[in-house]
Amino acid sequence: MKKIGVVIVGVALMSLASPSAFAKARFAIVGAVNNFKPTNSGYAGTWGAKLGYGGGALVEFGMSPRMSFEVGALYLQRKTLFTFTDTTTDTVTMTQIEAPVQLRFWLNHMISLSAGGYYAMALGKAKSTLTGTSSYADQGLKTSDYGVLGGISFNFMLSGSTTLVIDGRYVLGLANYSTVTGGKFKNTEMQGLVGLKFGGNK
Repeated sequence: MKKIGVVIVGVALMSLASPSAFAKARFAIVGAVNNFKPTNSGYAGTWGAKLGYGGGALVEFGMSPRMSFEVGALYLQRKTLFTFTDTTTDTVTMTQIEAPVQLRFWLNHMISLSAGGYYAMALGKAKSTLTGTSSYADQGLKTSDYGVLGGISFNFMLSGSTTLVIDGRYVLGLANYSTVTGGKFKNTEMQGLVGLKFGGNK
């Protein structure tokens, strides 16, 4: 998993190292809301979906009239509701930094489709409404995750260089970050991003 993270960071740095890329770059500051529902098994109960919030920054580099390359850094809360077999519930909150890398195909000046991958790393400790703050190991979870994502983006020009961006994404984790013997815990998530993009529209 660490190797995947290194590859993602390396690709982003190579993009930033190109002077011509800076000339075509568009920067976005976004707020985020996500609906996190892990695919799971092997636990004494079930994990359900909860809404989390966050935000971050995206940088998009033009590659051709219809293609662009996008990297980002998102600070996200991933919350999930665990229901024990006796119906007791516990909300677990995980704070993570996610680094998405995507190729974006522009259908026109307003709408684009995207696909790529991500790497995420946990920050601090997990929070539980039943047990308080604890390590991820105590929650039976690893601290890193990776997977694929895809989405659609709508862009509305506000001025000559500023655009309102609304981005919807589906995120599918490929890593099993359960440490429970025989357990499975994989990310399945819907994300919504809203923010301002600077540097003009496509």
